[in-house]
Amino acid sequence: MRKIVFVVLSLIPAVAFADIKNGPPINIKKLPITADVGICAHRNEVSLNTGKNSHIRIKGNEHYYLFNFDTKQIRTEQIRNQYHWKITKATLHLKIAKGHLRKVAFCTVPAEWVEGTAVNKKQKGSTCFTHLKYPDKPWTQWGGTMLDATFNSPYMMWKTSEVKTGKDGWLEIPIAPELIQAVVAGLSHGLVMSDEKGQTRENHDVYTREQGNAKPYLTVEGKAYIPLPVILPPPPVANAKPFLRGADFNSGAVIVRVNGAYNFGNDRVFASKVRLFEKHGGAGKARLVRTMIFFHRQELVFAGLHPGKKYIVHLNSYFMGGGMSIPQNPPTVTASPALTIPKVPKLKPLKTMKRVHEHNGWRVELLSTTAKTPRNDKSFIQSIPITPRNAWVGLQVVITPPKGKAENISVSLPGLGFKGLQRERPIPLKHVKLHRVWYVPKGKDYHAEVLVPLKSGEKFSIPWTQNKIPNQANQAIFVDVWVPKSAAVGPHKGKFVVRRNGKPVMTVPIKIQVAGVTLPDKFNIVGDMNAYSSPARAMGVKHSDPKACIEMERKYYRLAHSHRMTLNVLPYSQSGSINWRGAPKIAGKGKDVKITDWKEWDERFGPLLSGEAF
Repeated sequence: MRKIVFVVLSLIPAVAFADIKNGPPINIKKLPITADVGICAHRNEVSLNTGKNSHIRIKGNEHYYLFNFDTKQIRTEQIRNQYHWKITKATLHLKIAKGHLRKVAFCTVPAEWVEGTAVNKKQKGSTCFTHLKYPDKPWTQWGGTMLDATFNSPYMMWKTSEVKTGKDGWLEIPIAPELIQAVVAGLSHGLVMSDEKGQTRENHDVYTREQGNAKPYLTVEGKAYIPLPVILPPPPVANAKPFLRGADFNSGAVIVRVNGAYNFGNDRVFASKVRLFEKHGGAGKARLVRTMIFFHRQELVFAGLHPGKKYIVHLNSYFMGGGMSIPQNPPTVTASPALTIPKVPKLKPLKTMKRVHEHNGWRVELLSTTAKTPRNDKSFIQSIPITPRNAWVGLQVVITPPKGKAENISVSLPGLGFKGLQRERPIPLKHVKLHRVWYVPKGKDYHAEVLVPLKSGEKFSIPWTQNKIPNQANQAIFVDVWVPKSAAVGPHKGKFVVRRNGKPVMTVPIKIQVAGVTLPDKFNIVGDMNAYSSPARAMGVKHSDPKACIEMERKYYRLAHSHRMTLNVLPYSQSGSINWRGAPKIAGKGKDVKITDWKEWDERFGPLLSGEAF
């Protein structure tokens, strides 16, 4: 018998929301933490459980604090007094063991986890970074980690908080009421906390509930809002449709869109739960396929479904005042078909050019990427770089002189002319930039770091004394060729000439292939090049000469920008200290802190923000 599947949504009359003016405010002094565990994302600790640790670490993107708390007191108050309780304030009280937390973030947790009883060890059935229950049940159905299920999920809710340090090392950390409301409503299995100052190396350790004299707890406040019972209408559902973009080659998908801005009376929806059912067997019977919760979002995608099957979507919406909508007469939706497996086209072999050139003890090697090429490759063949128009195309030329040493070397590449089958002569590619590659040691090897501009004909030596690379025997030259929108489509060729004392010692043919694709002028993808200090320092320019330092730094910003990248020189170090001119001048501490002067900061960063530097 053919399976049928359905999706449920509803409309129901309701009472108006209102504060109960004569209802007593609720102020629970202590809400104990009932379970807590440190989650370690460091590659050597991802499988470890810390459920019995007396203190755990909260640090950057490596260590997190996962906790749950007792909500029975809140539910007991609601049942005893027959009203919903709207949470207005919540504070987490933690005692610091080491370091100082400044700012944190809290996120909802969509799945039930297990605290465990291990101390920095793997434990079957307990929670760690990679698994809800190690080693069999990952955090998501696709095998994701704790971050995939929480902070990285588009359906979860997270909020930041400033940390206040109280007496005897106790921290007072406010938590957004919506997050606590989610836990009380059963939509979140506790919360996970991260350190929002994630670029620092500082370790922040806090005591857990295993520390008898420093157990963490919450204080929560609220007020009576609407009497029990109450029936509320769900927010209108825009549609539930097949969603081909969420499908893969084996399964289909459905997208459910909800009016996330829906308000009722003086209250608002803060979360929704959608349950997907597949009808099977006899009449009226249905199997729950999946449940998903989302906060402050208007659409939800169900992937991994049977292609072409019918489903029921069952929607409940939750209001800040504690009310919940009751679905009725749910509609049905059909999952999209699976993606069609495309036919593999017959690909032509890549066009190649000779990679290694040798003459009188000199060796020149062409590399279209920065990858190290194996020296035992006897074919000496290099793929011709293919480039779109309105873009730069790059090529590395590695020069090795006889015995690995030479002075007064210079290089040039006047341009590349079109060599295709065309009677008219297109304009050659004349805009060529050369750069010396600055090496950084890595064990017994080295790799490229920054590119130092090199004028055509400018003399240099191998080894590069300033670079200070032990036993340096070659020098990589990075060649950049600008391919304008008007460039002819097809092959272009040029001659890279190596000279010593002004006389040619090697002439190497270089080829590129211009494709018919033209990149747009507007950047649609941001490529972020993160650096912890200015490249001006690597070039020997000192901060004591601010004008020269800023001028050198700007050259690298412009170089990155012309290659559709963004240089991001961080204004702080991993220890949390502020680098040179990384912030305006600040005076005072704590509540008395104030900014006194923006002048130097503006000189360095202002033209980058206004665009004048480019």
